[in-house]
Parts: sequence; structure tokens; C-alpha cells
Amino acid sequence: MLRYQFFLSHGIVFLALWYGALLKHDILVEKVPLATELSSRAITYAPFILILLLGVYAAASVFVGVLNFSDCPDAAGEIERQIKEAKAALIKKGVKL
Repeated sequence: MLRYQFFLSHGIVFLALWYGALLKHDILVEKVPLATELSSRAITYAPFILILLLGVYAAASVFVGVLNFSDCPDAAGEIERQIKEAKAALIKKGVKL
């Protein structure tokens, strides 16, 4: 399963559960007027909290990727050698650098 398929399927399930909770909570508030303000806000703002958490996840995954990135000094030396060879080939063909 591709990453977008994973997030899309979980997002659809989340939105369905959130909408159901929103409807149930409205019915519950009518029957029990002492339904807490905190639960009302948590249900109302759940999609925004999810978007915030996805942003934190994205930032953390980029941070972990940067930490795990390995430096390749051999590759840097090889690229420098290839650049020198390319410059020599261009000069040989009459291109001014």
C-alpha cells in the first residue's frame, strides 16, 4: 500500500468516526445538558488537531531523515574528479570556461 493510500484510507475512517461522534454528541447534549465543554471542544476541533499532528509527524520524519543521512567522502572525491575530466574535455573541444 502506498503512503497516500494509507493516509487516504485512514483519513476517510477518521472523518466518518468524527462525524458520527459529532452527531452523537449533539444528541447527548440535548439529553444531558451537563455534557462537558472539554469533550465538546475536543470533538469539534478533532480534524484540526489531526492536521496539527500530521504536521508534527512530517517535521519529525524529515528531522530523522536528516539525522540518518550518511556522508560519502568517496563519492565527493569521485564527483570532483569527473568535473575535472569534463572541464578538460570541454577545453579540448574549444569551449571557453
